[in-house]
Amino acid sequence: DGKDKKREYHELKSARTDEGYISLIDSTQCTALYPITERATTVVIAENCSPVEAEKIRKILKTAHVLSAQEAIGLDFDTVILWKPISSVTCLKKLDLNASSQGLNLNQWRALNALYVGLSRAQKSAFIYEDKYWHDKAKQFFGDININQPSHEVTPLTPAQKYQQWQDMAMTHFVEGRQALAREIMLCHLDMTVDEIDKKLQTLKPKTQATIPPNRAVETVVSSKKHAKKLDKPTNTPAVPVVTNVDKPLRRTRIDARFRSRHRKKRYLKVPDISKLITVEKLYTKQGLIDLNDALEAYPHLVKDIGTNLFDIRPSGRSRYADSSPLLWFTANPYGEELLIKILEGNPDLAKNMSVEVLCHPRSSMTGANENVSVLYCLAATENGCKILEKIFTINPELAKKISAEALCRWRPEKAGLAMHTSAFYWLTCTFVGLEVLSILLKANPDLANEISAKTLCLVLTKALPLHVDNSALYCLASSSKGCKILKKLLKTNPKLASEISAHDLCFIRSSEAKLNAGISLLYIFTASPDGCKILSKLLEINPDIIKDINAHDLCLRCSLKAEDNAYDSPLYQLIINPDGRKVFNKLFTNNPKLIDETLDILEKTDNMLGQDGIFIELKLIQEKQAALARTNPHTFFPPNSDTNTTIEPCIESAKLT
Repeated sequence: DGKDKKREYHELKSARTDEGYISLIDSTQCTALYPITERATTVVIAENCSPVEAEKIRKILKTAHVLSAQEAIGLDFDTVILWKPISSVTCLKKLDLNASSQGLNLNQWRALNALYVGLSRAQKSAFIYEDKYWHDKAKQFFGDININQPSHEVTPLTPAQKYQQWQDMAMTHFVEGRQALAREIMLCHLDMTVDEIDKKLQTLKPKTQATIPPNRAVETVVSSKKHAKKLDKPTNTPAVPVVTNVDKPLRRTRIDARFRSRHRKKRYLKVPDISKLITVEKLYTKQGLIDLNDALEAYPHLVKDIGTNLFDIRPSGRSRYADSSPLLWFTANPYGEELLIKILEGNPDLAKNMSVEVLCHPRSSMTGANENVSVLYCLAATENGCKILEKIFTINPELAKKISAEALCRWRPEKAGLAMHTSAFYWLTCTFVGLEVLSILLKANPDLANEISAKTLCLVLTKALPLHVDNSALYCLASSSKGCKILKKLLKTNPKLASEISAHDLCFIRSSEAKLNAGISLLYIFTASPDGCKILSKLLEINPDIIKDINAHDLCLRCSLKAEDNAYDSPLYQLIINPDGRKVFNKLFTNNPKLIDETLDILEKTDNMLGQDGIFIELKLIQEKQAALARTNPHTFFPPNSDTNTTIEPCIESAKLT
């Protein structure tokens, strides 16, 4: 209103009739508009709308009838839906931020004129789709107006009536020169195929171009930058501009023509070239993945056009794209993995055409910290990636047979930072889905177990993320029942593994820096489960040196408070209370008698802290010691059966009495 004042309107009415309906709506009310948008007499008017945004509107409102204000000039519709008429136009949004009284610039007058054209197309009802912020602004200036009230009486149409309406509307748009919109209507609302549309439209002659009035000459002049800036500069324009009818020649500048040409290409490029979106340069950034996702959402059929260019590997070198394929950049980003899942669901043939070279090709040392990174490594490192691997190996079982131990167990170098010494094998042991993938690989290629070394199993990550500090593949396998089954299969197929696992590997304790299982050794993990005790018994049977190297301190070392539920437990305690652990207990103390005295000495010093559990363990050790003495002098002592619990019960009762 000028002078930084704003006029308040308490009613919003039609200037031509008392009838009609107008309301502001948001995304929560789109479904309620379906009875209206299914009619050909309803149009959506959207400014600055890209092809992807137009396709989004069609999906949300279930209509292909989307026009710009310029395209809608001269047309009338029963209902008009204005799609973000303010928030999508930058020069109009700035009016809310700038309270200057200098008037409007030329671009703002044009935008307001487009808004007027859109609203004036409606003969009965108008709906304005905007965000809540603009709803609140409307309440401020117009008072109590309709917001999110899209329902009003609509006379239902028969399917034949709807078909006829859309057919007439499609013909009207085609004859007036809006061929793309006519085709879209025929495709979406008349359920016609592309061939049927082509045959239908061959007999019609559309207008190719709007004609210029004969009484106006057209001259082309070069517009300077100085002149272009003056057009955008705010001027002291009155609130209501005075329009005078002056007959003068139209001026078409080369700058405007060039802009319209670029804008037209972007606006009417209906189907993007999918091959140009799938390149290492595009997919290297997240924005490239987002652009590809937008294109596939707008045109789902394009997923079938994705071909082997997804697997093209760049040659070695110092480039950031060296030794990489577009598939690698999908797997190196969580957003890309989610997109890859959608692509494989829409085009399973990609998994069939995938080769072991594409999956396992490592990046060279020239790539610095990314050395030895491969598609297999990236997929194995995340849960979604393991799901993708499982899907690929299910569709293409032959590919699983060709995965080698070298590709699976290849470590990353020290320059990889927190990811140093990790491998695809290690990451697969960290998740349940990864263990499923590892089972598929071992089943498809049994010889794979013979090629996996003890170093791969026992390598400890001293520098890693908090969840993986002081962790190893063997630790991960021993921590779950599924992992124990895989470990049993490995030891059965490759007994050499057991002979290479040392007592130091079993007794290594995770430091306090570890976020999970801090202060817990691998020996304790084995003794805490029946499956783990069986594996430990098998290890002691194949590799007796472990018994000699395990000392009493390792057996009696209690878990720290960080272990929570397992705090103050020790491997020795777990061996006693676990029926499967008693066999391991007997093997340890029978084959290493010195271990009994060392263990008793430790228990005497820590008995008060261990409580009754300590007494229980101590009594059992005394029993074993007596059994050892009886074996050396059978006339003075008869050893009890070490595989039963019957002989220890009287000892426990006597301990309670004392």
